[in-house]
Amino acid sequence: ARHAAAPRPACRAFLRGAPSTHAPLRIRAAGPSAWAPVSRTRRANKVERSVPLIVSPAQPDATVYPSLGWRRDFADVYNMGRTIGRGSFGTVRLAEEKNSGQLCAVKIMPKKRGDLTPGQTLDKITRETSMLEAAQHCPGVVQLMGCYENDTEVMIVQEVCYGGDLKQYVEESGTVSEEALTLIAFEVMRFLAACHDSGMIFADIKPANFCLKDTSLKELIDNGNDAVDLSGEPISSLKAIDFGSAAKLEPDERIKRLLGTVSYMAPEVFERSFGPKADVWSVGIMLYWLFVNALPYWPDRDDPPFVRTEDMSKLAHALTHVPMDDPSWSKMSEQGKDFIVRCLELDESKRWSANEALDHIWIQDALSRARSENQRAIATSNDQDSVPSNFAPFAEVDYVPEPIRVLDEHSRYPPWASRHVSSDVPTCPAWAVDFDREV
Repeated sequence: ARHAAAPRPACRAFLRGAPSTHAPLRIRAAGPSAWAPVSRTRRANKVERSVPLIVSPAQPDATVYPSLGWRRDFADVYNMGRTIGRGSFGTVRLAEEKNSGQLCAVKIMPKKRGDLTPGQTLDKITRETSMLEAAQHCPGVVQLMGCYENDTEVMIVQEVCYGGDLKQYVEESGTVSEEALTLIAFEVMRFLAACHDSGMIFADIKPANFCLKDTSLKELIDNGNDAVDLSGEPISSLKAIDFGSAAKLEPDERIKRLLGTVSYMAPEVFERSFGPKADVWSVGIMLYWLFVNALPYWPDRDDPPFVRTEDMSKLAHALTHVPMDDPSWSKMSEQGKDFIVRCLELDESKRWSANEALDHIWIQDALSRARSENQRAIATSNDQDSVPSNFAPFAEVDYVPEPIRVLDEHSRYPPWASRHVSSDVPTCPAWAVDFDREV
């Protein structure tokens, strides 16, 4: 029977398909079940079913996604460039601001993500952007330049970080020196102190969430030398880039759900009751990994590909001693070791705050050396009527390095690993949790 414009009455068993010139058929069983495409056989172009069927033309996707009320004139403001990152959240593309020629990174995300509804997806996006906007006053935060949308996507415009993230750096260039580690510790703790003072917890400290601002910073990390501004304060080399787990909390308030990446979670996070000092624990884990390319739970570097959340909790609660038997630790000063051990204090009440960590002698000695070098540079430059090179933030970049990998999710996670997992919208069983995965 040929397909007609109006739905046909219910029939049984055996149904001939419509001519190929017609719109594709969809068949659904009588009742509330969903539409399903017709499967045709080669011989008779038939479809066989044992339930009553109703035939109807295929319906176009008429999904209407909610509007965030963001600007819709992106194409009038920016020229879109090549893709520089791709991941489970969407893509990151280079763009140029038409009036100024300024380059930026555009994070493009669909309004419907995975198993989440459009409403849930947009809630996650707006929470992340609101946290990023609230943290703009903090040192070492990627600059938010604008938020745009169209009918199906959102576009988050941020500054470009050309140097990749710290995880990529270690994997490609090796571990960092103690001098560089001191600089990283200072910048991350300074960022956290500002966040915590404003009532925000980052909740996902890890190497992949801190990007090097510029390619020239690789030399800075290699050499461990602080670039300083005219006030003698080190210039921010790192940018916090992912505020998807960040949350606001009142004084003495506790967060009551899992947030972050399992291998960097503090013991109290697994108990679903934690505060700002959980970030300090994560800094300790991150510094440990940056120095020896291993986590303290597996100091022999034989990290398992998967670990259950409950097993990771046991490992965190059992870290009564921070292993430093690897030969690499012989290159670390006692002050540096003490700093990491204090970050990894099991007892949250005895663990440092970010502000207390900044007062540690390991950090203060490094800052004193930087200020002394700055003063010597000022004295040397008095006869030159110019600003010493180490005053400048960094050399201007007059090109875009080809292998830009800012926010490249696939370089950090395998294709089958879901990047963002919420405790209320799980996407994988507890026994299949990647040890380097966010929850």
